[in-house]
Amino acid sequence: MDDPTDEGDPLSNGAVDSLGIEQLVSYIEQAFGVTFRDDEVVAKNFASVPTLAELVNQKRSTARLNGA
Repeated sequence: MDDPTDEGDPLSNGAVDSLGIEQLVSYIEQAFGVTFRDDEVVAKNFASVPTLAELVNQKRSTARLNGA
């Protein structure tokens, strides 16, 4: 049975293809002032919206600590 918490999550239900991921990365980088390394653009980091949000929050926190 599917996890009901994943309903409507385009990342966890596979609705976003590789081009969509690249567009999403570009948008997030511009909107949140973060940069993704190539090794971060992997399936596990884009498994769900909450997983991606956690990564973005970590990147933003790191940037603040580094004075960026």
